[in-house]
Amino acid sequence: MSEAWFLEGDPWIVLAGFFVAIFVGALVLWLVIDRWAWPAIADRQLGIKRHAGLTLAMGMVERGLYTTALLSGMPNLIYLWLFLKVVVRWKRWASEEPAYNVFLIGSGLSLIFAIFGAMIVLWAAPIPYWQWR
Repeated sequence: MSEAWFLEGDPWIVLAGFFVAIFVGALVLWLVIDRWAWPAIADRQLGIKRHAGLTLAMGMVERGLYTTALLSGMPNLIYLWLFLKVVVRWKRWASEEPAYNVFLIGSGLSLIFAIFGAMIVLWAAPIPYWQWR
């Protein structure tokens, strides 16, 4: 199947899907992570340096990557990305279990918003998703 289906559909629907995945996801994750999760574990995680702006930007890139991977039919990129995220921090999380839980919450919510954004795009696709390949 041609990749041109992406261009044949309504570009506003595609933008809406990415907007939901990236920006609505950023708002929800900011509320859940920065306003609820980090304050809940603050007394147990005194030595952790947080960079809220960097975390926000990284989450937005991550949700855009996930949405693109889903829409392009390459979900294996999501597995690779999550693997790299875990490997880089594995040793540190052994002593920071509450921070690992926050990571899991954030990653799970990012994936949910990426799936939801991709579903918005696929809902408006001019061809059924099962005919892509």
